Amino acid sequence: MTKNAKSLVSLVVAAAVLGGAFGGLRLYNKRSEEKKQEEADAAVIHLAQLADVNKMSVTNANGTFSFTYDSDADTWSYDGDANLPLLQSKMTTLTGDVKDLTAERELTGADDLSEYGLDSPQITFTAENADGPVTLQFGDKSAASSDYYVKLSDSDTVYTVSPTIFSALNFTEDDLVQTVTFPTITAANITKLVWTSGDDTVTWHQETREVEETSAEDASVEEVSAEDGTDESAERSAQTAADGTAAAAEAQTDAADLNAVPEGSQEETSEESETESYWVTDLGGTDAEPEDTTNFQAGLDLIASLSYDGWADYYMDDDEAKTYGLDEASNPETLTITYTSLGDEKTVKLTIGTTTEDGTDYYCVQDDSTFVNKIAASTVVQLVTDLTEEGSPESAAEEETAADAGMALPLSEPESETASED
Repeated sequence: MTKNAKSLVSLVVAAAVLGGAFGGLRLYNKRSEEKKQEEADAAVIHLAQLADVNKMSVTNANGTFSFTYDSDADTWSYDGDANLPLLQSKMTTLTGDVKDLTAERELTGADDLSEYGLDSPQITFTAENADGPVTLQFGDKSAASSDYYVKLSDSDTVYTVSPTIFSALNFTEDDLVQTVTFPTITAANITKLVWTSGDDTVTWHQETREVEETSAEDASVEEVSAEDGTDESAERSAQTAADGTAAAAEAQTDAADLNAVPEGSQEETSEESETESYWVTDLGGTDAEPEDTTNFQAGLDLIASLSYDGWADYYMDDDEAKTYGLDEASNPETLTITYTSLGDEKTVKLTIGTTTEDGTDYYCVQDDSTFVNKIAASTVVQLVTDLTEEGSPESAAEEETAADAGMALPLSEPESETASED
């Protein structure tokens, strides 16, 4: 074998050795990483791993609350009151917490449960699925961190967990309620308003009309152009006369061309038809476009910023409707708003009853809901004024004149005996 051949063989062997070493190193690193991950996973403390939870119960300082899942409707209900509109996102949070609840650490030598508040737990949480229930008991907050002490009901081993789940379980019944909120409406998207108060009704609605816009060349511009042409040609003619060149004839020809205005060119116009929207109201007894919509435009802006001032009752029965002045016999005021949203026409109706005991709010319901909201009394009074008084009345005399003209009157003053909240 020649010297070159021996060298080539040596290189091949070396390459094979290096390749094997590199492959072995990669395999070693992979196994090392897998081992580290296994050790990390083994170090995680799983307190609860419940999927498909169908029952839950929470006992805290505010009472005991139990919930049941309806798989057909895919919703949770509150066992304490079937009429309570349960906040489903709250249930999603709780079931997510127990799907894989992990502890921050496990305490050793925790023999006296009273030292951790676990002899009398602050919160007891039970979640159940087809395999059975799991109950967690929460004690005091750790002095060394923001974590809480917790243990399983069938064990005395103490752990610490993140305060997130403790906060999620520390709720009141009101925190469980899915409230009714006023929809998002812009003033520009409102197309119709109907206000009723007793036997009076005021309607505002939009109509459209054609607007003719004339686009044409301004006649005065034409005249100026012609005059400019004349001046220019005279100037050029004078120059040709002084120079004695043949350009004079050309300049005169240009001047004649510039001064020649085609017959009827100043009369030519083109008409483009466009439409505009405007508001019509029956404030005066018949539909008409009001001269002044200052108040009304303020009313549109007020509706666009409208929000409820809390709620009074999540389920109003017939007897309670009388208390709130929202039953048919009480003949409550109503405001029906028609608006557009994402190209679709929608309607929302507010029915407004009596004032709260302190007179700061009116009770109201939205559409056909049995959920009773509260709306600031000042907002209602201002809204009625804006929708039922054309223009900007500056005196009581003007307001009386408006009433005499057949306009609907604002809400009556609260009675001396007002409805009280439950």
